[in-house]
Amino acid sequence: RTLVLSRVRVPRSLLPPSSSFVSDAEGLVDCDVHILDGKISAIDAGQTVGPKCDAGGSILLSCFTDAHTHMIKTHGHPRTRNPTGSINDALRVELIDQEANWLSEEDVYRRMDFAIATAYHY
Repeated sequence: RTLVLSRVRVPRSLLPPSSSFVSDAEGLVDCDVHILDGKISAIDAGQTVGPKCDAGGSILLSCFTDAHTHMIKTHGHPRTRNPTGSINDALRVELIDQEANWLSEEDVYRRMDFAIATAYHY
């Protein structure tokens, strides 16, 4: 029996280069992932018919992903999008955000308060 995880978001970088999926501004692809005998057997564009488990837009990552956060960078992401996904652009947009926002006690407090509340909740 195949388990289908519908409405998952997968980093484009984890999909075969030859696939025709289009990623969003964050480099994520909306798709359905089919699992057979504990292994991914297929990935499609979300047109699966039949029983599925709705993942609700959750991000699906490969094993051993180091999911962590840098508290000082927390919740600044919508205003500091990395256009290429490169480390150079990540550093460039971070510096721009630092100059514009990080000296604001209100901004830092808002981001840290939300980060701690979210971590406590989950």
